[in-house]
Amino acid sequence: MHDTAPETRSKVERWFLAKAPLPFLGRHEERIPVVMVDDYVQLGQLTALRFLEWLQDNPEGLAALPTGKTPEYFIKWARYYLANWEEEARSGLLKQIGLDDKAKPSCAKAHFVQLDEFFPIDPSHERSFRHYVKKYYLEGFGFDESRALLLDCYNLDAPGPGARRNPALSRITNLEALFQGDRFTYLDLRERQPATPLEALQKEAIGHFDRVCEEYERRIRSLGGIGFFLGGVGPDGHIAFNVRGSSHHSSTRLTLMNYETMAAAAGDLGGIESVRKKAVITIGLETITWNPEAVAIIMAAGEAKAKVVAQAIEEPADIATPASCLQSLPNARFFVTKGAASRLKARRFRLLGEAVSQSPAGSSGPAGGVIRARPAESEIQRLVIDGAMALGLDLKALAKDGLAAIPGSILSQESNASKALNTDTIAKTLATGRAALALASALSSQDVPGLAKAASDGLMDKIQAGLRLSGLGPSAGEQRFLHTGPHHDDIELAYFPLLHHLVRSERNYNHFCYLTSGFTSVTNHYVLERLGSLRRYLQDGSLLLAMSAEELSRDDARYKEIYGYLNAIAERDQDGQALYTACRLYRFLRKELGTSSQERIHSSVEEQIRLLESLSPGKREPETMQKLKGWLREWEAELVWAHFGFGPDHVTHMRLEFYTGAVFPQDPEYERDVLPIVALLEKVRPTVVTLALDPEGSGPDTHFKVLMAISAALETYTARHGVGDLRVWGYRNVWARFHPSEVNTIIPVSLNSFAVLNNMFESCFISQRSASFPSPELDGTFSELCQATWVEQFRDLTTLLGKETFYGHAHPMMRRAYGAIYLKDMTYAEFVEETRPLKALSKNKEQVRFPLE
Repeated sequence: MHDTAPETRSKVERWFLAKAPLPFLGRHEERIPVVMVDDYVQLGQLTALRFLEWLQDNPEGLAALPTGKTPEYFIKWARYYLANWEEEARSGLLKQIGLDDKAKPSCAKAHFVQLDEFFPIDPSHERSFRHYVKKYYLEGFGFDESRALLLDCYNLDAPGPGARRNPALSRITNLEALFQGDRFTYLDLRERQPATPLEALQKEAIGHFDRVCEEYERRIRSLGGIGFFLGGVGPDGHIAFNVRGSSHHSSTRLTLMNYETMAAAAGDLGGIESVRKKAVITIGLETITWNPEAVAIIMAAGEAKAKVVAQAIEEPADIATPASCLQSLPNARFFVTKGAASRLKARRFRLLGEAVSQSPAGSSGPAGGVIRARPAESEIQRLVIDGAMALGLDLKALAKDGLAAIPGSILSQESNASKALNTDTIAKTLATGRAALALASALSSQDVPGLAKAASDGLMDKIQAGLRLSGLGPSAGEQRFLHTGPHHDDIELAYFPLLHHLVRSERNYNHFCYLTSGFTSVTNHYVLERLGSLRRYLQDGSLLLAMSAEELSRDDARYKEIYGYLNAIAERDQDGQALYTACRLYRFLRKELGTSSQERIHSSVEEQIRLLESLSPGKREPETMQKLKGWLREWEAELVWAHFGFGPDHVTHMRLEFYTGAVFPQDPEYERDVLPIVALLEKVRPTVVTLALDPEGSGPDTHFKVLMAISAALETYTARHGVGDLRVWGYRNVWARFHPSEVNTIIPVSLNSFAVLNNMFESCFISQRSASFPSPELDGTFSELCQATWVEQFRDLTTLLGKETFYGHAHPMMRRAYGAIYLKDMTYAEFVEETRPLKALSKNKEQVRFPLE
C-alpha cells in the first residue's frame, strides 16, 4: 500500500476538504479516503452534492441509494438543490464549489437499483424498502420507474427478473403464510430433500427467488454495474444486508440476517420477533465493487458507528468487516461526522498534532517539535488511559517506571519523549498504546510517570465524587431533583443504584419526567395480551371487584391500582398484577372515550383487539393505538417510583409531539415542545436536572432531540430566574458510552444493586421484558445490557487502578463494587458549553427544515 495521499477530481470533495481540519491521509494510514464534517446535517449536504455532481457527469448512470433513517438529510439536501439549482448556481454554494450552472442534474434518464429488501414482505407495506424507494427516490428525486430495478419479495407472478417458471408455485397464494414460524430457517432446503408437501413448496419458492436474484445481478451488470453507490454502515459493519462474514465476492442473493442486523431492523417491522421471521434479499459486496470506476460512499454519523468505521478504514480488508471491501475501489470514500471519525487513530493523532507546529526562529528543539498550544486536560487523560488500556498496564506501574515499564518500547531509550516527536512521526507511528503515551507526553510537556500519576489521581477523585454523591442521604442538605428521560426506562438504566441513595432523605425532593410517550417500543402482541386480559376481567366482573367504578373515574385515585399491583408483586400473584394493569387500562380508556358506560368501554376494547389482529407488524397504527401504547409505558414507569414511595404526583408524562411513528420524525419546536418543559421547571424549581447526554447521531435519535428541547427550555428558564446553584447531571445508558476521561463522577455499583435493577425491570417494565427493540450489543433485556455495561466499565477501572484499590479500600461501597456508573456533573455554564454544538446544528438545519412525510 503506497504512502501518498489520494487525489480527487471531485469539486465537491475538494471544497469540503478545504473546510475540513485535515485533507485525505496516506493510504498506509486510511485505506479508504475520508471526508470529515461537523454533524449529520453537513454530512447530508456533502453527500447530496456529491451525488448531484456525479449525476451531472453521468445522466444515464446507475445509482444505488440507501433506505432507513441515516439518509434523511441526504434526501432533504438533494431535493433542496434540485428545486433551487439555478439560484444556488448563480449566487449560492454551488457557485462557490464551481459546479456547472448550465447543466442542472436530472434523474429522468438515470437508472436506479434497490439495494435490499426483507423476505417475504408485501411491496405495498409502508415499511418495505421498495415503498421507501418509490416514495423518496422515484417520486422524490424524479427517477423513471421503468428504468429502476426494484425487488418484489412477495408476488411470485410479478413481471420482471426471474418471473414464475414453475407451475407448482401457482398453488402459493400467500408467501408469508408459506414461511410461518418463529424464525426463518428454510434456506437449508437448498441442500436437502423436502420431507413434506409443504417443504416441497417452500423449496420451490426459494429456488424461484434464487433465480430472481441471479437475474437481478445479471441486469445490474448489463447496465455496466453500479456507477454511484451510497450506503450506511450497520453495527456489525454491514452494508446493504451483507452482514459480518459475507464474502467480498458475493452477488445478489437470498440470505439470512445476524442478530445485530435484526436488532437494527426491529424498528422497521414492529419488533425483533417479526424480523426473526424474515430473511432478506440483498445485492452482494461484489455487486457494489464490480464496476472499477464506481463512486462508492459510506456515510456514517455519531460515535456509535466509530468502531466499525475505524475497522473498515484502518485495518486490512476482511470478511469480518463487510464495508472494508471498498478498499479495492479507487473512488470509494467514507463521509463521516466528527463522532463517527473519533476512533480513527491516525486522524485523531494528526488532529492533536496540530498543537505541534513549526518552531519560531531561534528556538531550541527540532523543527516541527515545539508545543505551541495544549489540548484540553481531558484529551491528555484520554490518551494516557487509552495507552494504558491498550498495553494492559495499570497506571501505578506507569507512574513508577514510565515508558520503561513497557517491554520493547520504541521510545524507551529517549530521554525526552516530547523532543522525539514531530508532526510527521505522529502521523506515521502513533497508532499503538505506547505511542499514545508518548504523544500525551509530547503534547503536555510532562513525562509519562507524571501523566500516569495524574490520570490515576484523577480517576480516584472521580470515584470520591461518586461516593459523596451517593451520600446525599438523611444527613445531606436539601436538593430538588428533576430527573428526565427521553423514554420510560432511560433514567432507571442510567443511574438506578444512585437513586437508592438520593431518595432516602425526605429533605430531597424528587420529580421524574418522561419527555415522550415511548409508544414505538411497545409491540402489538403485548397490547393484545393486555386488552385480552381487560376483556376477560370485564366479562367476569373481577375488575369492578378490585376497584370501584367511582375510584376508576377519579385521577386522584390512580395510586390505588399502583399499590394493588405492588402488593401483587409482594404476594407473587401474577393474576393480580394483570388485574391491576387492566384497571389502569380501563381508567385510560374511560378518560379517552369520555364515558363511564361499561358497554361502550367493552365495545372499544373489542374494536382495538380487531384492529390489532388485522394490522401487519410495522404498519403505522391509528392515533388511539399510539396513545394506548404510551399509556402502558407510563403505567410501568409509575410502578417503578412507587417502589420508593413516590406517587403519580411526582411523575410527569410530557408526551412531546415531535415524537411520532414517522420514518423521519420532526425536530422539537419551541412553542409545542420546549415551553411545556419550561412550565415543569417553573413548577419543580430544581437545583439538579438530570438528562441523557448522548452524542450526536448515536443510538435512538429521540435521545438527541430531547436533549435539544431540554437545552432550549433551560436557556429560557435561567434567563428568567438566573443560574443560581443549578447543576446538570448528564448520563448515558445502553445506547451510548462515556469514556472515563469525559466524566467527573464515578459511582461504584454492588451486586445487590444489579439484583434490584433486574428485579425492578422484570416486575415493572413488562412490555420491555422480551426486548422487542433491543440493542445490537446483546440478545437480552435492557437491564442485562445495562449490567454488562457497568461491569465492563468497572473492569476497565480495575485494569487502570488495580483491584486492590477497591477490595482493600476502607469504604464499604468500594469493597462491594462489581460495577461502575459514569456521570457528568456540570454547572449550568459547563452544560451550555457542552451543548454549544446544538446551536450550530440547529442553524445548519434552517435551509432544509421541511417535512419528508
